[in-house]
Amino acid sequence: MRPTTPGILAAAIAITGAGLVPAGARADPEKPVTGPGAAVLAYIVSQNSPLLSRREKIAISQDFNGAPLDGPAKIRVVTAASVSCRARNPSFGRAPPVCLLDFGGDRPVELKGQDRYRLFKALGKVGAEDDAGMGHVERRVLDVKCTVDDAKAQHIPSTGDDVAGFSCILRLDD
Repeated sequence: MRPTTPGILAAAIAITGAGLVPAGARADPEKPVTGPGAAVLAYIVSQNSPLLSRREKIAISQDFNGAPLDGPAKIRVVTAASVSCRARNPSFGRAPPVCLLDFGGDRPVELKGQDRYRLFKALGKVGAEDDAGMGHVERRVLDVKCTVDDAKAQHIPSTGDDVAGFSCILRLDD
């Protein structure tokens, strides 16, 4: 027997009403990520975050860049409501991506310089799908929560952007 539209609608209402999916909530699961994409994402978001102190930004920079840590090791938390980059299709010419970091304030932070290219690439590494539009490609993640473990970053050897101690949990924008 084939389900009817009213039957499907009733099932959706029943599931929502049962509390399995809160009204207005996203059903896509959180995704844990580690490796080079997570390290670059956490680093760039941290250095532009109005939510972190100068001291926290310096410590995360020291961890990411392999410099000795000034002060005691901690686990630091980096958050953003959303992170997105929009790049022009290469066939339309070479222009840097436009990357926006939304920390939940009045206006998102727009990246400048080489960090735009690094963030666009990192978003691909953490699993953000390319959303192709008219002459552009957009990558976006939501509800970003990264942790930086100073002790791991300082004591486990790293190569390139693959820095130990950096991990994130995020939602992919479908």
